[in-house]
Amino acid sequence: MTAGMNLSTGRWRRLPGLDAILVLLGFAVFGLIVFATQNRVVGWEPGYNELQPKHHGWVSSHTLAIIAHATPANAFVGYAEASIDENGEKQYDYFDRYPVFFSVGMHTLLSLKSRLSTQIYLAKQAMNGVFLLTVIVAYLLVRKLTGQTLASFAVAVASFSSPYLLFYKDMVHYDQPALLGILILIYAIALAKIDNRRRVVYGAALLSVSLGRGYASYAVLATWVLLEALPLLRMRDLSWSQRWVQFVRLDAVRAFLLAIGWGAACLLYNTGIEAYRRGVPFVETSIVQSAINRLALSEGFNESYLRILNWRTFLLDQVIRVVRWSFPVWEYEGSAALSAAIVAAMLIAVTWHARRLEAGRRMVVSILAGSGVVWLFAMRNLSAFHDYTAMYYLGIPLAFYSAVASRLRLPRLAWIAVVLLSLVVFTRRDLEIQDLHTRLGQPFNTYTHDFMRMAEVLPGPGQSIEVEDGVPYAPYAFGFYLPGDFQASGPATSYVISRRRGRLPDLLTPDNGRLFLFER
Repeated sequence: MTAGMNLSTGRWRRLPGLDAILVLLGFAVFGLIVFATQNRVVGWEPGYNELQPKHHGWVSSHTLAIIAHATPANAFVGYAEASIDENGEKQYDYFDRYPVFFSVGMHTLLSLKSRLSTQIYLAKQAMNGVFLLTVIVAYLLVRKLTGQTLASFAVAVASFSSPYLLFYKDMVHYDQPALLGILILIYAIALAKIDNRRRVVYGAALLSVSLGRGYASYAVLATWVLLEALPLLRMRDLSWSQRWVQFVRLDAVRAFLLAIGWGAACLLYNTGIEAYRRGVPFVETSIVQSAINRLALSEGFNESYLRILNWRTFLLDQVIRVVRWSFPVWEYEGSAALSAAIVAAMLIAVTWHARRLEAGRRMVVSILAGSGVVWLFAMRNLSAFHDYTAMYYLGIPLAFYSAVASRLRLPRLAWIAVVLLSLVVFTRRDLEIQDLHTRLGQPFNTYTHDFMRMAEVLPGPGQSIEVEDGVPYAPYAFGFYLPGDFQASGPATSYVISRRRGRLPDLLTPDNGRLFLFER
């Protein structure tokens, strides 16, 4: 169909073809904004304020160190850094509990460039690519739920315009690909419930588990299973055995079991590689020990952080995060009471809208809005300490903005204006965040350039290096900068890294600015 104006009324006819073209143009502009405005910071920056413990640089450097070692020689399970003692015994610092596919893919991409600074920039652009794909899938999901094209674009862009979300857009980490996988999975569920395309959920379940911290998709599947099981409980005319038979035949249950099996296989593989490489039992691997802490199975860990982990503090903090990550408001500092009222209003609007939908769409909206809450509350010992995990609440603003958009009856030109407004708001917030990144991170670029000169003069991987002074906000940066080398101490080491220019006579990097490499 083609677009045209009704000359008798002066109104645009609502034609899907034109809407689709406008959305394609919108995404072209959106993608250009995302990639073209990316800052050139190649250091490890601190956080945006005192409310979060400098995660951007810390997490990015840690993830890149793991990625740098995700090689065939390491069975694709990367470690963050390695050390060697005076007896030649090697120790490896592992923390890779995620399916290897993201790390291996990123390693392959970064291997295309040899300069460390270019690799960091390329990694950030890769995360921008993941971000863009996430927005596209969010748009497809909202369009499937609402049937509106232009409105769905505006909803998707608005949901991703929070400055708190945008601050972490280019952070190299495993949660953003996991979020992409979650939205793909929810979209697949929408296809199954609305279009009866049931088989697609099985492939989506496998894919979602495979992307980054893909275990987060279990919350989506668990929520789906619960919503599908509730009607069975109300079927009084069926025996419990009949209900059980129907329960195990549910696509939700089968997809969940498939995802659990695949995730367990991936986790077992990583754990086995770490246990073998470190020569320790499974229970002593970093993967198992971290799981014990994050799943609240360690009384010592729980007691040590009781001030942060108690439910009252956690709940108040979470409602503030939901508001911060839902609206394009700069430096939101609203009280917990105000935030709780805003979140309650959002959920009331979503519930009111969902009640008007047919059962399939209503279930998808419930999964979209609720699965992030299930995941972050179940992983309280993780989410309480990491503000960026609030990205898993994205389903709440998506559902809220969808509810609002669905109730609006605007002509085409008005929706075009809303689309343009959403792009303007996103662009403004993105530019502000890029400027903030530059101001915070530019002073730390020197460390990357210093290590680039070190890498040029070192004979190759396998060197023992004493690191007297490290990189601020990036304790694992050494593993990314010099993969395959070992940290060591004592006179037997071949090299020393220090911030003191006169530390040893044999200075190998006289042009460095912050950290210097010496041959012992």
